[in-house]
Amino acid sequence: MLVLLRDLVSFVSSLASHRRYGTVVAATNLAARLVCIDLVNLALFPCQDPDPRASSRSIAPCSPSDRDTPNRRCSSCYRSERRVASSSSSSSSSRFTFVSQFPRSVHFLALCRFNASVFIAASVKTTIVQVFTYISPKWRTIRRAFSPIRERSCRNVRMRGAAFLGTIRTVRGTFLRTLVFVFLATFLWLQIHVISLTGRNSAGQASSNETLFSLVPQELHRFLKDRRNGSSTSALGNASAETLTDFEIAEIRRNIERANAEQRVYNEESFGPLATDAPVIVIQVHTRLTYLRHLIVSLAQAKGIEQTLLVFSHDVWHPDINYLVQSVDFCRVMQIFYPHSIQSHPRSFPGEDPNDCPRNIRKEQALALGCVNAKHPDLYGHYREAKFTQTKHHWWWKANRVFDQLAITRNHTGMVLFLEEDHYVAEDFIHVLRLMERTCKHSCERCNVLSLGTYLKTYNYFADFSRKAEVIPWISSKHNMGMAFNRVTWNKLRKCASQFCSYDDYNWDWSLQHIAQTCMPPSKGAGIAPRTESGLITMMMRAPRVFHIGECGVHHKKTNCESTTVIAKVQNVLQAARNHLFPTQLTLTVAGTAKKTKLRKGNGGWGDTRDHRLCWNITVYPDLLLP
Repeated sequence: MLVLLRDLVSFVSSLASHRRYGTVVAATNLAARLVCIDLVNLALFPCQDPDPRASSRSIAPCSPSDRDTPNRRCSSCYRSERRVASSSSSSSSSRFTFVSQFPRSVHFLALCRFNASVFIAASVKTTIVQVFTYISPKWRTIRRAFSPIRERSCRNVRMRGAAFLGTIRTVRGTFLRTLVFVFLATFLWLQIHVISLTGRNSAGQASSNETLFSLVPQELHRFLKDRRNGSSTSALGNASAETLTDFEIAEIRRNIERANAEQRVYNEESFGPLATDAPVIVIQVHTRLTYLRHLIVSLAQAKGIEQTLLVFSHDVWHPDINYLVQSVDFCRVMQIFYPHSIQSHPRSFPGEDPNDCPRNIRKEQALALGCVNAKHPDLYGHYREAKFTQTKHHWWWKANRVFDQLAITRNHTGMVLFLEEDHYVAEDFIHVLRLMERTCKHSCERCNVLSLGTYLKTYNYFADFSRKAEVIPWISSKHNMGMAFNRVTWNKLRKCASQFCSYDDYNWDWSLQHIAQTCMPPSKGAGIAPRTESGLITMMMRAPRVFHIGECGVHHKKTNCESTTVIAKVQNVLQAARNHLFPTQLTLTVAGTAKKTKLRKGNGGWGDTRDHRLCWNITVYPDLLLP
């Protein structure tokens, strides 16, 4: 304590004598003494942990580091010291109130610490004042001495700043000029590219057509040419029911009724009557004339085509389509016309009735609206669309028509092959069809459907692959292309007409699979057969003889629906496989189906009871006519 008093006296005397250096030394010594005393105080008299049950004067312990960083544990001690440091102008009574919070043995030390802190603050303040008092008279001299250096530095900074700004302006100008140049170059490139692309498309289309023509014999080029210049594809657009007048619609109905009643067979005088076991090829035709042309060309090149009967089943009456079909002269030809089409009934059922419910309206809204079919949405709450329901109606009508209503097929016992306008056949498809039919009789009596086509991305005709056939339960998504069956199978299908017509699926193939699983009895017979029992067992060629060439259809829409790329691909595949066609026998394999195919819900689109009744009436009343 005496040492502390000595340092304090030295500090006061230094202040009194105005000795700056001595004042600083004395203040430093005094501060050091106070720090030492503070450490001793903490070591001898620590604070006590706070306890909620203790008196209010108990204080949490604090370490030296805790004085700089307060925490919850020593918050009371920290707050107390802060109050000391900030209360230099407080009254003595308030100071003693604070000190009373400590144990009595440290009251004197705390008081000394407080007074010393006050003296140190005053000395620091006095020292700062004296330093500025000493420097102030000499400031102008120092400023004049450093003025040239400052001006030179400022000048250098300004020069560097100007250079930097100039560089920025130069870079910015270069960037803008480059940007403008790139924009102009890109614009010009796009213009040139679009022009060249258009020309390339035209040239590519012309080149593609030349390639197609080069693969077709000269005598068959007539099937690929339009009846009149520019009339084929564009004119079909005019066949839309929306553009027809009532007079034209009535005329189309009369033509359809007359053609169906006549049942004319073209070229019959050249090829004679149809054999009872000869293949009958039924082709469903809509409006895709380009694909139909190539299908006819492929049929014309097939070996044995003169033995067959081609039945073209139309849902659109159009002179150009009729002209193309009637120009076929390489076999017997017949045209049949679906009489309940959208074209012949554009503003009434089975077309689009103005009072029909919109497709996406809710049933409650439809009932409030009072539309015709409000009570009969499909499985998914949608109402019928005529463009989708027509395909199933047409397929069921043509099957009934060919098997039960045509005079030329009344006693027919052979295979009926179902194709569509966007199919393409191989040269040996008739040979393979007959070979499959013979193989069924002695090796697979359960097989009641033959499938000449399948959906593959790549085709393999090499080695023995072209003569392999697979026996498997019929699956709609795999075996609906180029499928054939005879009258025995048809009679089984016809008995399930009620289930076919009421199944809520607008796809005819999915409806066939449904009745094969739920209605038709399992196919019986000797020979090879899959383990799964099904009403339809198919023999499918692993190397297809029927191909799908259509780029557009009911489920697929593209910008260019007249593309011939797929046609050229199929022609090239068949050209490369010529040496592997016409197998002499088939090798059968059985698919490893472990269990019965799971029953599935329909795809909808067939919930309207009017469609159910029409489908059923087509089966029961062959000469049904709608108003």
